[in-house]
Amino acid sequence: MALELGRELEARGIPVAYVGMVDAVRPLRLSGQLLLFARKVAKTSGWVERWKLISTKARLFVDQVRVGLRENRGETTRHLGLRRKSAPIQPSATKDSYAAAIHASYLSYVARPTDLPVAIFACDRSIDALGGPSLGWAPYLKEGFECYRLEGDHRTIFAGQNLDANAALVASSLVSVPR
Repeated sequence: MALELGRELEARGIPVAYVGMVDAVRPLRLSGQLLLFARKVAKTSGWVERWKLISTKARLFVDQVRVGLRENRGETTRHLGLRRKSAPIQPSATKDSYAAAIHASYLSYVARPTDLPVAIFACDRSIDALGGPSLGWAPYLKEGFECYRLEGDHRTIFAGQNLDANAALVASSLVSVPR
């Protein structure tokens, strides 16, 4: 949202000096997720560790597909790339309509190159999972980006124990923004 809002402001003639994205992983279709996983497996040493990694991921994937197909067939099949982006999605039994709409828009988003100044705030786990600090955005950020490492993980970056440190990090990034 931050990137697209910055793009829209610039299109309306409003200069954008800073776009901050907090642990915002570029949406990936199943093929992109599989490619990332293959890289992770390739980096893992020893066949026993590789097998554990593959079997754990396969079990999680199958469980997610089962739940997804039971709860919301359209959303899951779209995420897997088995359904057109324009196909309607039925509301999930476990998600409210707001969350379902956010997830649907996330899955249908197509990134476009931009020259906006971007700061990416990311936790170590996200950086490791996506293979780098850009969280998958590097090919689309023509002017590059600044990466700031957040305390905690994707679910705890705004938790009490991490809040002060992460707020200070965001504040320090704003110091270098031209006024």
